Amino acid sequence: MKKEGGMKMNEFYEDLMCPVVYRWVKNHEGVKICHNKCCTLWIDNGDIYGVIEFHDENIVELTVKDTKSHENIFYLHFQMHDMNSSLQQFNTFFHYLTTPSSEHHDMNVHQTDIKKILLSCSGGLTTSYFAYSIQEMMNHRDLGIQVDAVGYSDIDNVANEYDIILLAPQIAYMLPEYREKYGNKVMTIETVDFATSDFEGIIQKALNS
Repeated sequence: MKKEGGMKMNEFYEDLMCPVVYRWVKNHEGVKICHNKCCTLWIDNGDIYGVIEFHDENIVELTVKDTKSHENIFYLHFQMHDMNSSLQQFNTFFHYLTTPSSEHHDMNVHQTDIKKILLSCSGGLTTSYFAYSIQEMMNHRDLGIQVDAVGYSDIDNVANEYDIILLAPQIAYMLPEYREKYGNKVMTIETVDFATSDFEGIIQKALNS
């Protein structure tokens, strides 16, 4: 019975998150309501602009686009489960919008004992694309490192086969749970690296941690 009560409390807590976060975001300086779209906010910052979209089931999309080309330069979608983790994603979005990073990471890895890296997000689809792109990079540098991806529900089935496990920002709130099971080989991908597809930055930080 206690477990069922806990589940109901979590559901109640999650139901409150979207209206609370929406109000918090809306009160940020420069944020405007997009009247032709329900639950959509936007922020104009000259050369770039940001769009925040709230969807059903606590799903949020954060996008920064180039004003001239309208191409995405930052994109993140996630489901809000944990308030602290969710606010971290929003804060990274706002920081990038005001001070977009032009940093380029040159991957400098020659000798490493790491042979297998696992990426994971909520369903595994986005990280599968990341894993493919990073694997191409590894092959080009002849590093001999294998990179794979799974949804978080499959991590327990394969975790012991990997030297490093990287959690996408969408499931960063689960880091304590997986750290308890598998130790410090479990890490999170920084939101800005994930949202900007900075593959070299992701691997550089993981291998140097």
